[in-house]
Amino acid sequence: MNIVLTQGTLQRLLVEDWPIDTDLRVLPDTLTDSVGVWTDESSLFLYSTFDDNSDQLIVAPNLDLTAVPKEAYSAMWQRVSSMALLARERKLQIPRAWGQYRNKNKVAFAAVPHNFGAYRWNAEIHPEGTNDLVLWSLEIDKTTLLDGFAPPSGVWRDLRREWMRHRQLSQDELAPEAQSKIGLTSSIELDAATFGAVTGGASYDDWLTRLTKKQKEFVDSPSSPSVKLRGPAGSGKTLTLELKLLTELYRGRLNQASDRRYLFATHSWSVAEQVSEALQRLDTSGSLSEVDVFPLLTIAEVVAGATFAEFDILGEDSQSGKVQQLELIDEIVEDILTGDWLAFESRVSGWIKSAMQAAQGSPERNRLNWDLMIEFGTVLSATGILPGIAARERYRAIPRGPWMMPIHSDADRDFVLLVYTRLVATLRSQGKLTSDQVITDLLNYLETFAWNIRRRDEGYDQVFVDELHLFTEQERLALQYLTRDPDAYPTLFMALDPRQSPTELYTNVDSSQISRGSTARLDLELGRVNSVELTTVHRFSPQILALVQHINNSYPVMDLGEEWELDLSHVSTTSPSGPVPSLLMAEDVSTQRRDIDRLLLNNSGQRTAIIVTDPDDLYDYLGYLNLPPNVRMVVIDNRDAVENLRYAKRAVVLTAAEYVAGLQFDNVIVVIGEAGAAISSGRSSHRLRRQISSLYVAITRATRTVAISALVASGKAPDVIEGAVRAGVVRQS
Repeated sequence: MNIVLTQGTLQRLLVEDWPIDTDLRVLPDTLTDSVGVWTDESSLFLYSTFDDNSDQLIVAPNLDLTAVPKEAYSAMWQRVSSMALLARERKLQIPRAWGQYRNKNKVAFAAVPHNFGAYRWNAEIHPEGTNDLVLWSLEIDKTTLLDGFAPPSGVWRDLRREWMRHRQLSQDELAPEAQSKIGLTSSIELDAATFGAVTGGASYDDWLTRLTKKQKEFVDSPSSPSVKLRGPAGSGKTLTLELKLLTELYRGRLNQASDRRYLFATHSWSVAEQVSEALQRLDTSGSLSEVDVFPLLTIAEVVAGATFAEFDILGEDSQSGKVQQLELIDEIVEDILTGDWLAFESRVSGWIKSAMQAAQGSPERNRLNWDLMIEFGTVLSATGILPGIAARERYRAIPRGPWMMPIHSDADRDFVLLVYTRLVATLRSQGKLTSDQVITDLLNYLETFAWNIRRRDEGYDQVFVDELHLFTEQERLALQYLTRDPDAYPTLFMALDPRQSPTELYTNVDSSQISRGSTARLDLELGRVNSVELTTVHRFSPQILALVQHINNSYPVMDLGEEWELDLSHVSTTSPSGPVPSLLMAEDVSTQRRDIDRLLLNNSGQRTAIIVTDPDDLYDYLGYLNLPPNVRMVVIDNRDAVENLRYAKRAVVLTAAEYVAGLQFDNVIVVIGEAGAAISSGRSSHRLRRQISSLYVAITRATRTVAISALVASGKAPDVIEGAVRAGVVRQS
């Protein structure tokens, strides 16, 4: 069968659980009014009101899916959707985990994740100068040699022409009915929730007239020295950073500077795709050929790819790589518990013993796994310690800092070293590297004479870094070596918000120690670094701002460090007044679910998100809530799943705080569940900071209303929330 559609239509279909049958012609009932179908015995053309990028088609001639298991369909089409987005960039760079092979504009890549089987697409990008993605064949357990592959271009041209003709014939009758049934006030779209809201549909020139004084100060700042842009959620940091990049790009062209190169570095592919599309919307020149937008892990593969060529790397970016590394550590820890643990049980610190005795998957065990991963990446690997005869002595000789994993004895170190040794052995046997190991090796390479010579041609004139607070010590140190001139201070423009670090996504250490202990070297290399602080927010109401300021003021001794310091007491908002945030307390989960049901009913017809403060609580609510009529639920359980919001109509979002940085909704229901309440009862400084950070991120996603639903078996809400009630910035219902 021949299939033709756009990436926009494909993503809309995927959000509604298409394909729902082996017959791809069968569409979900929710799409019958907004997606049109033209089909005959050999072709299936899909078109919709979401074809905003009809200059790029996905064309799959003679597609045969009979050998592909049905459970792999969704993953396969999601990868096609992501590939189409990446293919719009002329400098195609796809995640290494996809196992790509390339020959000019022909590319072969894994059609599905490895767990579904060895399926591969043989594809063509940009045929005859278009933006199209053509999926010529789907192979199983074999690979066609691309240099001898000659695709029949006439087939593609005929299918493209026919799709355009049928879409034009149907568009006039499809669009009015679809638009009348899908109202903007009842939708949650990525356009409204992420970069679409940031760019607001306006161009670069339009935005220059709308900037606040502080935003303009940053955008108009000189091309050097480096500048850090600090601001709370909703202050427009990402937009401002994107406008600054375009300003530098246009400035370089005006000065006729040749061969200029600009890098926008992110921590995940999902963010990179969002930034890339936002830049395309803002750009007024029609070309961004000098700009690369990549996750740091991909940059490592581009710069020093030969070093890692023979290895598989866990994950597609730093974020997914850490998730897979945590899973591997969890398996090793569980295996130790049934074997070698008896030799450590009576000797290790109490907190390690307690975590090992906790159930697999529990918050206590998960946090031990996280602490171990950070110790491996920022201490053992960073100091070049590999398992062996001298590892124990070298590890014991490392001075401990307060930001490190709390290790109190040699027995603690021996336990950590045992897990580390098992991890390295497992990776070696599988021929794999962790993302942390790749960044450590990248740092070693970037300090070589070879890169010192290459960087003048392959480095960047300026580097832009979004969400700097989510980069680890090792990752941030690598940034300075990516610029071109080894004899000049690097020029970096960095945006950060220290309070948007839910679960300390990459570091799990106090920001004060990050800034003092790990960026001193970075600042030395950067030379003089200016700082611009954004003090006006545009997202949320004065009442929500008052709650945010209360949380900040409640912990003045929580030292974030001089670099991260942000005085929220001087922040103001331009948004209109709204209701005071509310608090509902429940003694059991069933009561809490009923409270959430009532809140959803009150918010019917508006963009609403249910955000749990701890991801371990997420599935305590999925399937247990009663949604308003004609409203469905979209679950976001990782950052890459944010893409599912792009075309999710009439939906309520259920997610965790650590996945929603950069999103916004009319109404937010902040849920403190069982795991979140367990953090509240602790006295660990890093756990307290984790809770404060999660509350901050969740609350600042709202533009109109915030309701906090707290599970309080003891009858007492977290101290910071009870203090907010006493201060009058939260109303208890």
